[in-house]
Amino acid sequence: MGLTKTRELVKEMFVQALNHERLPWQMPWQNHLMYNPKSGTIYSGINQFVLSYIAGSRGYEDPRWLTFNQIAKSPDLHLIKGSKGAPVEYWAIYDKLAKKNISLIDKIKVCAADPSREEDMVLKGRTYYVFNGQCIEG
Repeated sequence: MGLTKTRELVKEMFVQALNHERLPWQMPWQNHLMYNPKSGTIYSGINQFVLSYIAGSRGYEDPRWLTFNQIAKSPDLHLIKGSKGAPVEYWAIYDKLAKKNISLIDKIKVCAADPSREEDMVLKGRTYYVFNGQCIEG
Protein backbone atom coordinates (compact mmCIF):
# COMPACT_ATOMS: atom_id res chain seq x y z
CA MET A 1 0.00 0.00 0.00
CA GLY A 2 1.28 3.47 -0.89
CA LEU A 3 1.40 6.50 1.32
CA THR A 4 -1.85 8.27 2.15
CA LYS A 5 -2.16 11.91 1.11
CA THR A 6 -1.59 12.90 4.74
CA ARG A 7 1.61 10.90 5.02
CA GLU A 8 2.77 12.13 1.62
CA LEU A 9 2.31 15.69 2.91
CA VAL A 10 4.31 14.91 6.07
CA LYS A 11 7.10 13.50 3.90
CA GLU A 12 7.09 16.62 1.71
CA MET A 13 7.10 18.90 4.80
CA PHE A 14 10.16 17.14 6.18
CA VAL A 15 12.02 17.19 2.86
CA GLN A 16 11.30 20.91 2.40
CA ALA A 17 12.34 21.65 5.96
CA LEU A 18 15.58 19.73 5.58
CA ASN A 19 16.30 21.49 2.28
CA HIS A 20 15.89 24.81 4.10
CA GLU A 21 17.86 23.53 7.10
CA ARG A 22 14.83 24.12 9.33
CA LEU A 23 13.37 21.19 11.22
CA PRO A 24 9.57 21.23 11.64
CA TRP A 25 9.72 20.23 15.29
CA GLN A 26 11.65 23.42 16.04
CA MET A 27 8.63 25.53 15.05
CA PRO A 28 6.64 27.34 17.71
CA TRP A 29 3.67 25.01 18.04
CA GLN A 30 0.11 26.01 18.73
CA ASN A 31 -0.86 25.83 22.39
CA HIS A 32 -4.26 24.30 21.70
CA LEU A 33 -5.54 21.07 20.20
CA MET A 34 -6.98 21.08 16.71
CA TYR A 35 -10.59 19.90 16.62
CA ASN A 36 -13.74 19.60 14.54
CA PRO A 37 -16.57 21.52 16.24
CA LYS A 38 -19.32 19.78 14.20
CA SER A 39 -18.30 16.20 15.02
CA GLY A 40 -16.64 16.94 18.36
CA THR A 41 -13.50 15.15 17.16
CA ILE A 42 -10.22 16.24 18.73
CA TYR A 43 -7.61 15.33 16.16
CA SER A 44 -4.85 13.04 17.36
CA GLY A 45 -1.65 11.44 16.14
CA ILE A 46 -0.49 12.37 12.67
CA ASN A 47 -3.63 14.49 12.12
CA GLN A 48 -2.84 16.69 15.13
CA PHE A 49 0.77 16.98 13.92
CA VAL A 50 -0.20 17.92 10.34
CA LEU A 51 -2.89 20.41 11.36
CA SER A 52 -0.64 22.07 13.94
CA TYR A 53 2.17 22.34 11.40
CA ILE A 54 -0.12 23.75 8.71
CA ALA A 55 -1.74 26.18 11.18
CA GLY A 56 1.69 27.46 12.16
CA SER A 57 3.00 27.72 8.61
CA ARG A 58 -0.15 29.44 7.29
CA GLY A 59 -0.59 31.71 10.31
CA TYR A 60 -3.90 30.19 11.46
CA GLU A 61 -4.74 30.87 15.09
CA ASP A 62 -8.13 29.14 15.00
CA PRO A 63 -7.99 25.50 16.21
CA ARG A 64 -11.27 24.58 14.47
CA TRP A 65 -11.28 22.53 11.25
CA LEU A 66 -14.29 21.46 9.15
CA THR A 67 -14.68 19.22 6.11
CA PHE A 68 -15.94 20.69 2.84
CA ASN A 69 -19.23 18.79 3.23
CA GLN A 70 -19.76 20.14 6.75
CA ILE A 71 -19.30 23.67 5.41
CA ALA A 72 -21.49 23.08 2.34
CA LYS A 73 -24.34 21.57 4.40
CA SER A 74 -24.45 24.55 6.77
CA PRO A 75 -26.51 27.34 5.16
CA ASP A 76 -24.81 30.02 7.26
CA LEU A 77 -21.23 28.94 6.40
CA HIS A 78 -19.19 29.28 3.24
CA LEU A 79 -15.59 28.71 2.28
CA ILE A 80 -13.53 31.75 1.39
CA LYS A 81 -12.44 31.55 -2.26
CA GLY A 82 -8.89 30.26 -2.69
CA SER A 83 -8.77 28.49 0.69
CA LYS A 84 -6.61 25.40 0.88
CA GLY A 85 -7.58 22.32 2.82
CA ALA A 86 -5.38 19.96 4.79
CA PRO A 87 -5.56 16.16 4.53
CA VAL A 88 -6.50 14.13 7.60
CA GLU A 89 -6.70 10.37 7.91
CA TYR A 90 -9.62 8.36 9.25
CA TRP A 91 -9.03 4.67 9.99
CA ALA A 92 -11.75 2.17 10.84
CA ILE A 93 -12.41 -1.55 10.93
CA TYR A 94 -14.64 -2.46 7.99
CA ASP A 95 -16.85 -5.54 8.11
CA LYS A 96 -17.00 -6.74 4.50
CA LEU A 97 -20.01 -8.95 5.19
CA ALA A 98 -22.08 -6.28 6.95
CA LYS A 99 -20.64 -3.61 4.58
CA LYS A 100 -20.09 -1.05 7.33
CA ASN A 101 -17.50 0.29 9.75
CA ILE A 102 -17.54 -1.33 13.16
CA SER A 103 -15.86 -0.68 16.50
CA LEU A 104 -13.01 -2.79 17.84
CA ILE A 105 -15.35 -4.10 20.54
CA ASP A 106 -17.84 -5.24 17.88
CA LYS A 107 -15.04 -6.95 15.95
CA ILE A 108 -13.98 -8.83 19.08
CA LYS A 109 -17.58 -9.91 19.77
CA VAL A 110 -18.16 -11.08 16.18
CA CYS A 111 -14.87 -12.96 15.99
CA ALA A 112 -15.36 -14.55 19.42
CA ALA A 113 -18.71 -15.90 18.27
CA ASP A 114 -17.35 -17.02 14.88
CA PRO A 115 -13.52 -17.07 14.48
CA SER A 116 -13.84 -17.63 10.72
CA ARG A 117 -15.24 -14.07 10.41
CA GLU A 118 -11.78 -12.62 11.17
CA GLU A 119 -10.98 -12.53 7.45
CA ASP A 120 -14.10 -10.41 6.83
CA MET A 121 -12.67 -7.61 8.99
CA VAL A 122 -10.23 -5.23 7.33
CA LEU A 123 -8.64 -1.98 8.39
CA LYS A 124 -9.60 0.78 5.97
CA GLY A 125 -8.17 4.24 5.76
CA ARG A 126 -9.72 7.28 4.12
CA THR A 127 -8.40 10.75 3.55
CA TYR A 128 -10.59 13.79 4.12
CA TYR A 129 -9.71 17.42 3.56
CA VAL A 130 -10.46 19.90 6.31
CA PHE A 131 -10.43 23.68 6.27
CA ASN A 132 -9.38 25.95 9.09
CA GLY A 133 -11.95 28.19 10.78
CA GLN A 134 -10.15 31.27 9.42
CA CYS A 135 -11.00 30.06 5.89
CA ILE A 136 -14.73 29.92 6.67
CA GLU A 137 -17.16 32.83 6.79
CA GLY A 138 -20.31 32.74 8.89
